[in-house]
Amino acid sequence: MDYNTYFSEEVPNALTELSANTKPEWGTMSANEMLEHLIAGVILSMKDVPRSITTPEDKLPVYKKFLMSDRPFGKDLPKPKEFDDYPTKNDDINESKAELLKRIEEMLLYFEKHPQHSAIHSSFGRLTVEEWKHLHKKHFTHHFLQFGLLS
Repeated sequence: MDYNTYFSEEVPNALTELSANTKPEWGTMSANEMLEHLIAGVILSMKDVPRSITTPEDKLPVYKKFLMSDRPFGKDLPKPKEFDDYPTKNDDINESKAELLKRIEEMLLYFEKHPQHSAIHSSFGRLTVEEWKHLHKKHFTHHFLQFGLLS
């Protein structure tokens, strides 16, 4: 499945199964916090601003190789500190779902218009558009599994 299909079909379908009362299978985030976390990640990927890279430079190739693989993220990973700059703002989960879908659409259009765009991720370093799309798909899948939205 290509990235555009994943984000335009798979993500909206999975979100129909999510409610404010959906409990995670691991971790401490609420369903709404998870959505806000994904929104923050999408926003971060469109902004090429200076960010500290927490991964030692000699380890970046190994991290990027993992990122681009089909291996899933582990459970209970700490979220990167930069996500703290995007506090939860929607109290209603349906507003968060709508904003996430809007931000995804905005991201895909932005990436289409700016195919040479790149931005820094604190763990993986500078990422291209294709690497960001792969990261988002891996990240969304991780959290959708966390909330039982995918089998």
